[in-house]
Amino acid sequence: MGLVIWDLEFGRNDMTNGYILVVDDEEEMIQNYTRIIRKLGYECVAEHDSSAACERFRKAKPDLILTDLRMPGKS
Repeated sequence: MGLVIWDLEFGRNDMTNGYILVVDDEEEMIQNYTRIIRKLGYECVAEHDSSAACERFRKAKPDLILTDLRMPGKS
């Protein structure tokens, strides 16, 4: 069995294919994206607003960001 390392603040698992941040203000879209991404073996975290997403990006350094281009607040 391999060693699994977790980031305590964000629960990040370094044994996945990659770490993806999903940003969308529509809950249904977030659920669909995260379900598909996790099935493909990627770790995924989602944010509902752009300010929280910016903070998550600064702290967690995702490998990829999948975002809605038009959101309330910062876009």
